[in-house]
Amino acid sequence: MSSPLPSADKELAELERFLVSDQPVARAQDPAFVELRRRAERVALRIANPVRVAIVGLPGAGKTLLTSFLIGEEFGDARSITGATLPVILRYSDRPQAFASWWSGIDVPLLGLDLSLAADHNPDYVELRLSNPVLQFLSFLDMPGCAEWEAQKEQVRWVASRADILIWCAEASAGWTDDERQLWALVPKRLQAQSLLAMTRTDQPQTDTPLGPLGETDVVGASSQFHEVIGIVTGAALSASPKGRVTDSEAWDRAGGKALVGALLGVARVARRNDIALA
Repeated sequence: MSSPLPSADKELAELERFLVSDQPVARAQDPAFVELRRRAERVALRIANPVRVAIVGLPGAGKTLLTSFLIGEEFGDARSITGATLPVILRYSDRPQAFASWWSGIDVPLLGLDLSLAADHNPDYVELRLSNPVLQFLSFLDMPGCAEWEAQKEQVRWVASRADILIWCAEASAGWTDDERQLWALVPKRLQAQSLLAMTRTDQPQTDTPLGPLGETDVVGASSQFHEVIGIVTGAALSASPKGRVTDSEAWDRAGGKALVGALLGVARVARRNDIALA
């Protein structure tokens, strides 16, 4: 699968030339120049890697199923398998592998894709590396929902500093709640502008109109706080696109799958163009 994102090859090459170039001792030790190099290193790292997408929301909102739909394959609920409340990171690899991992950078490989022993290591998160073409240009962080209010606020602040795009997953039957509004207010405006609200459903509404973009009258107060608000029957959308291949385009469209994928690719292009501009 060719990347649908703007190419950053030119900018990355220029940054790498700058980072390996010899500099006079006086300039190399100048604090302003040292900070410039650090910024260049961070930007080079960003444009050399996939755009980071985090799936967040309250408990039971359907985050893992939504992540499965977006990558085109079910990877299972790592939290129920491991018996722990752990974030799950999905990245690309030619050879599928699972890890118990820590934010310090330590990874302990698990047998094949078996996550049942991950909790024995007490890791910070579980990482799945899959030979999935979507993961070549998008990586996903599937966050667990927190029952405690303060823990949920801390999680939102934490993930907002580690993602390029947020997809807030909310149950359509409950609507966009006051608690969710307060949590979303913790997200920086620049990140809100390239993030999505997915209103998930378990059944298809009785209407001939496909699900997809929702307006201010559908979800009051949300349209100004997200790049786009999308309604989706996640299970139906996943069934219509097994292994990431759309086998029933009508069902995929009706369930909101086409709209959500299109919106995600749109904000991913915005995020990558912002990285390129910074480079």
